[in-house]
Amino acid sequence: MGAGPEKADTMGISVSGIFLLGSYFIEKLPVEASATDLITMAATNYFHNPKENISQKDFIDEAFTFASTEYATALFLGDTCPNKEEIADKLAYYSGIDKTYWLRHHLHMDMQKGFAHKLLEDKGLALGFYDGRYTWNDDPEIMEANVIADDPAMGQYTPAFQTAYGLMRQELNITSDRISKGLVFDVNMTWNREFKTSPAQSLAGCMRRNKQMKVFFASGLYDLCTTAGNARYLATHSNLDQNRVTIGEYPSGHMAYLGKESFDLLAKDMRAFFESCI
Repeated sequence: MGAGPEKADTMGISVSGIFLLGSYFIEKLPVEASATDLITMAATNYFHNPKENISQKDFIDEAFTFASTEYATALFLGDTCPNKEEIADKLAYYSGIDKTYWLRHHLHMDMQKGFAHKLLEDKGLALGFYDGRYTWNDDPEIMEANVIADDPAMGQYTPAFQTAYGLMRQELNITSDRISKGLVFDVNMTWNREFKTSPAQSLAGCMRRNKQMKVFFASGLYDLCTTAGNARYLATHSNLDQNRVTIGEYPSGHMAYLGKESFDLLAKDMRAFFESCI
């Protein structure tokens, strides 16, 4: 990492640690998203429909083992899979979504259009895409004005953030007239997503050059957007030295620091990681 000819005034910096929250590398992975997303489906299903005689952790671990073995094989075989019924039964168990839905969709699941609307369909509720613990009335006659703000989770905590920013301005005596915006789509639209070297390849290259650098992949288990399974896959399939890779999953959503339990766990792990990098 350092300066190029287009930024000759930039000093090179040697980085000893990178902390990634809600990991997504903006590149198509060579694996079915339905398989990597299954642990999030399992965690969210367990939250809304607790199981007897098994802990949430064990339930998620079972779902991951199934996703990485039987389910991955079934998806690879596609329409030639000889035991679709059996696979669909297990998918229904872990996800909470009816077997017939899985079969009708060829064992695939879209987290936003499918899972978020199907899990609590019998109660007339939809899940938050950014935090599956949040729900609201799934009324098809109510149009969404904003793809992010019109979400059961984001619609709840964004106003709280904005209020906090306002209080901070008062307490810190910030007199700037600049407006704080919770969502700024202009930034998203101007972000350059074209690259010669993928984020995964860049990270692997950095870790190869710097043998001291470590990386931490952190995710919220109830995040239906950038799922914990996606982070697990990136952490273990990007040609990284696994001795310097840490994976952390927390009982929260897209913002893994929300909620006291998740906040405390994440803060503890962050401090330990940063100290290990110094």
